[in-house]
Amino acid sequence: MKSTHSVKARAGKGESNPPMEDELNYQDILRIVGGWSITLRAALARDILTLPTEQVELDERRQNALAKLRGFLKTEEPPPSDEQVKQWLEERTEKYG
Repeated sequence: MKSTHSVKARAGKGESNPPMEDELNYQDILRIVGGWSITLRAALARDILTLPTEQVELDERRQNALAKLRGFLKTEEPPPSDEQVKQWLEERTEKYG
C-alpha cells in the first residue's frame, strides 16, 4: 500500500528524535519500522490500535463525571429567578467588594 501522507516526527517520553527530516512519509515509516524486532513492531501496532479506544474511553468517563455532577446539583426546587440571582450578586458584591 503506497501513500503520500506525511507524518511529523515525534519522540515519546524519554526518547529523542533520531537524526532525520522533520517530516516522514508512509514509506519512510515502513522502512524504519521494518528494521525493528517483531516484538517492537507488535507493540507499536498495539499502541496504534488502542489510541482511538483510549480517547473514546476518556470521553465516556468525562461524560459520566458530568452526568454525576449534574445529579449532585439537581434539586426539587425551581431554578432561581433572574431577580434572585441579581440580589445574590449584589449581596456578595457588598460583602466581598
